[in-house]
Amino acid sequence: MNYRHTAGRASGVAFSSATDLRAGRIATVGASRAAIGTFAATVFLSAFLLFQVQPLIAKAILPWYGGTPAVWTTCMLFFQVGLFAGYAYAHLLVRRLSPGGQKLVHLALLALVLAMLPILPGPQWKPLGSEPPVPLILGLLAVHVGLPFFVLSATTPLLQRWFAYAFAGQSPYRLYALSNAGSLLALLTYPFVVEPTFSIPTQSAIWSGGMALFAVLCTACAWIVRRSMTGALPCADDVPDRSPARRPTLTVTAMWFLLAMAASVMLLATTNQVSLDVAAVPFLWVLPLALYLFSFILCFGGERWYPRRLCGFAFPLVMGLVVWTILLDATAPVLLQLVAFLTGLFACCMICHGELVRLKPDARHLTSFYLLIAAGGAAGGLFVGVLAPLAFSGFWELHLAIVGTCALLLGNLVRERGLGAPLRPPGARRRPGQARTATPRRAAEPRLVFGSLATLGGLSAVLLLLAVVLVQDAVERLEGAVAVRRNFYGVLRVVNFVDSDAPRPLRRQMRLIHGRILHGMQFVSEPMRREPTAYYGRESGVGRALEMARHDAQGHPAPKRVGLVGLGVGTLAAFAEPGDLYRFYEIAPDVIRLARRHFSYLDDCRGEVVVVPGDARLSLESELEREEPQDYDVLVLDAFSSDAIPVHLVTAEAFEVYLEHLRPDGILAVHISSRHFDLTPVLAGLAARFGLVASVVESRGDEARGTFDCRWVLLAPANSRHAAALQRQRLRPGRKPVLWTDHYSNPFGVLMSRRRTPTPPDP
Repeated sequence: MNYRHTAGRASGVAFSSATDLRAGRIATVGASRAAIGTFAATVFLSAFLLFQVQPLIAKAILPWYGGTPAVWTTCMLFFQVGLFAGYAYAHLLVRRLSPGGQKLVHLALLALVLAMLPILPGPQWKPLGSEPPVPLILGLLAVHVGLPFFVLSATTPLLQRWFAYAFAGQSPYRLYALSNAGSLLALLTYPFVVEPTFSIPTQSAIWSGGMALFAVLCTACAWIVRRSMTGALPCADDVPDRSPARRPTLTVTAMWFLLAMAASVMLLATTNQVSLDVAAVPFLWVLPLALYLFSFILCFGGERWYPRRLCGFAFPLVMGLVVWTILLDATAPVLLQLVAFLTGLFACCMICHGELVRLKPDARHLTSFYLLIAAGGAAGGLFVGVLAPLAFSGFWELHLAIVGTCALLLGNLVRERGLGAPLRPPGARRRPGQARTATPRRAAEPRLVFGSLATLGGLSAVLLLLAVVLVQDAVERLEGAVAVRRNFYGVLRVVNFVDSDAPRPLRRQMRLIHGRILHGMQFVSEPMRREPTAYYGRESGVGRALEMARHDAQGHPAPKRVGLVGLGVGTLAAFAEPGDLYRFYEIAPDVIRLARRHFSYLDDCRGEVVVVPGDARLSLESELEREEPQDYDVLVLDAFSSDAIPVHLVTAEAFEVYLEHLRPDGILAVHISSRHFDLTPVLAGLAARFGLVASVVESRGDEARGTFDCRWVLLAPANSRHAAALQRQRLRPGRKPVLWTDHYSNPFGVLMSRRRTPTPPDP
């Protein structure tokens, strides 16, 4: 007797007809819905947890490593390698063990994960000084989130295979799209719901609860597979598919790897680009990753969502916008940068993932397909996180990703001999009884052939043009550089600048450029060599603060102690008098080396100079733990990374540390010159929180003295002897004060609507 078994519309799929099932093995509609729902919920929850833990742990350790965007890049390297390891584990598990053995091994790992919770690292993991940060971060992640991430990474491919065991004839690729939807939801809810609502410890506790629920659901899926294998539910083994699945060719598998790698490099390079010019905050981490995953959802949700011809024509236009924005450099408005770079990322990901879908294999090669995709993603992470900093003197990954994606699309089109050529996926086979039909290879319509050739020619021209323009841009950035250093904290260039129109003492300058922003300069010739320049002239806010602190309460000159967060080229040492102590905190060892080798401010200092390597905030906290408050007369905050906001240095928790090191009548000087952001609302909020008087000091540049337009905010306790002087130029922000904390900050809330303040000059 024949039977027909169907599932409800909620499952989105239909079960096989009666001829596809063994006689007598019929599950009820309700049981089938529940079983499919269990698989769907497990895959969705695993993906949600997988992508919630990434910003959670990165946010927790961000203040330990200077708040630099490289923290997220290093975390992404670990996560991508972990994803590959999870996919490799799933692939080997399916290949080597029976379904029963797979369940035993995977559930044992789940039990071990539950025993390791919670995941937050303790204070013993904080860096002590100038240790290389990448090994420390990778070791921390391996110990605290390595095994949970590994198990969650393996869930999607493994449960897709279990789904195939339990439900014959069903497409497991829909579960992959569902996992990407869970990942996308996790990323979008973190900066808008989770981060502003819960503290880091609470987030960790909630995540641990989710992990326990996932273990229960995964156990239920194993039970469903066991029932299917004993006959209670339809089983994949009931209808053996004897038709051979053609093994993908070497060219096709290479394209899987390269397309996945190109998308990964583009993701990380774009994240670096936008974070370096804005801030290292979860929103700017998850937005590129969300677009990356959204392209996965669209492409794997159905081939109709990847209009190949439209994408092929639109891609060069989008890349032109990206290249134009790169050439504008730091002068481009921040919103234009975000729109251009994120649109370019999405376009590249649609191309790469759309081509991957066109090349997807038969379901029996599913784990191999996912394994190579994960391998490509991990290779992209290794390239950006490890190889590129060693091989390149600048951030050229974005340039390479653009050219590489264009080349891969062009190569795949050439391989298929035309844009409109039909492609039978590897492993595709004729339906039973279908006659073999011969399709002439070149018997396409003239219009189609012409369109294909035109597209190939256009893409070739665009590829050549992009390569030329981007190489020229890279060469121009290195022009005149006497030293270039790329490290965990960015790219540093020392440039020997010659102004032929200036008087002889002002003609030659040594400049330090961090990313795309000038961070300090010094005249080479006497008598200007010892003169403070750039943002630190005698009329600047910090110059006035140092002058105010020069005399004691009785008006007599007295030695002063000055703390400085950020070394730059050491310009502020020019203010030191005999008996003064200037204590610089600098996180980047290369900055210290360049300041001593190419600039003479530290050597010429008339007072005592101490340079403390390591993150300033951690160093100041460590000094308090050792009961060594520094009693600074002036504490200077000047630690921008390129043009990005140093978020972790302007939070309430950070100011608590600063005030512990400041004398009762001390002054806190904060440099806030920026092209895109107005930090006065943030400092107004901090002043209100701690009872400080805040004054804003804007000064105009003087070309004859080598100074720039700049903006400083000076803060002092309301009962200090400097409060009356600061009241005369009291800070009045143009918008409502805000208070940033380590748990939540919103740089876009202080985005300048128009250029109203002095901004850094072009380097």
